[in-house]
Amino acid sequence: QFLQNENQYFVFSSHIVSTAVKLSIYLDTASDRSVVTRELPLIRNVSNAIKIFNLPELNAKQALFYGLMPAMIYVVSLKHLIFEIRDGAIRDCVQSGLVTNKSIRRLLASFVDGDRDKVMEPLHQVMNTAENYKLRWIPFHMTEALKKFVEAPYLDDNLCKAMAKIDNLFRELSNADESSEKAWESLFLVVVIIRVVSRQFDEVILPLMNNL
Repeated sequence: QFLQNENQYFVFSSHIVSTAVKLSIYLDTASDRSVVTRELPLIRNVSNAIKIFNLPELNAKQALFYGLMPAMIYVVSLKHLIFEIRDGAIRDCVQSGLVTNKSIRRLLASFVDGDRDKVMEPLHQVMNTAENYKLRWIPFHMTEALKKFVEAPYLDDNLCKAMAKIDNLFRELSNADESSEKAWESLFLVVVIIRVVSRQFDEVILPLMNNL
C-alpha cells in the first residue's frame, strides 16, 4: 500500500542478482513502479588494487577483463571459481530458445551501445549497470556465454566464427603482460568485429548500401 501512493519511495538491498528496472522483479507485488539500479563499485586505480588485494601480477588489461570490479578480481584470485548464477543464466538462454542469429547480433551490439533491450533477459544478471539504464559487459562472464552459444547447431557458421574470435581476443587481452602494448589491439579488434557483425557500421560508413 505504501508504494502505491505518489512520491513515496522504498530503498532496499534486493539480495537478488539482477539489473531489472521493475519493482515486481525484486518483490512480490503487482506494482509497475520502476527502480533505480546503481553501478557496482569499480577499480579507479590499478596500482591501489594491487596493494589492497596483494596481487602484484594484476595489470590494467586483466582488470578490464574482469569488468574493473574489485569483488570479481578478488574471487578469481582465490582460484576457486564457482559461478552457478552465470552458468544458470547461459543455460536458461539456450534451453529457452533465446539463442538465435538475430539475438546474438543484438547481444554483440550491446557491447558498444549498452542497450539493455538487446540483451537476453537471463544475461542481465551477469552484467553491470551504468547510467541511463544502460548495461555494461563483464568480459569474463560474456566470453563464457559466447563460448557456450557458439555450440548451438542452428547458428550461422560465419557468426559462430566471429563469436569464437571475440572470445579468443578477450582472452588474449586478459593473458597479456603489463608491458604488452600490442595486446590493446585485441580490444580494438573486438569492437571492429562486433560493429561489422551487428551491422553498426552500415548507417555511418555505408549509408548507400541499401541502394546498391
